[in-house]
Amino acid sequence: MLRRFRGLLIGYGIIAVLAGWPIMSVAIAGTIASWNGCTLHEGFVNPCVVNGKDIGQTLYEMGVMGWFMLATIPLGVIAFVAWTIGWVIWYTVRQRRIDVRA
Repeated sequence: MLRRFRGLLIGYGIIAVLAGWPIMSVAIAGTIASWNGCTLHEGFVNPCVVNGKDIGQTLYEMGVMGWFMLATIPLGVIAFVAWTIGWVIWYTVRQRRIDVRA
C-alpha cells in the first residue's frame, strides 16, 4: 500500500524541506550561537568568534533568512494542495487505464 503512495510522499517531503528551509536556517544559526555563547538577533550583527574566526555576519544572515518563511510557508501550502490535486488526477487516470486494459 505504501508503495502506491511513494511518489506522493516524496513530493510532500520535498515541499516540506523547501518550505521549511528558512526555519531550519534560523534553528541552525541559533544553535551555533547558543553553543558558543554568542548573542543572535535580527537587529544588527553581533561578534561571534569560533575557532579564532568571527562568524557573526554569517549567523546574522542565517537568522534573518527566517523572514523568508513569510513567503515559503504560504507557497508551500499552495504547492501541497497543487501536488495533492495533481497526484489524485494522475492516479485516477492511471487506474482508469488499468481498468480498461483488464
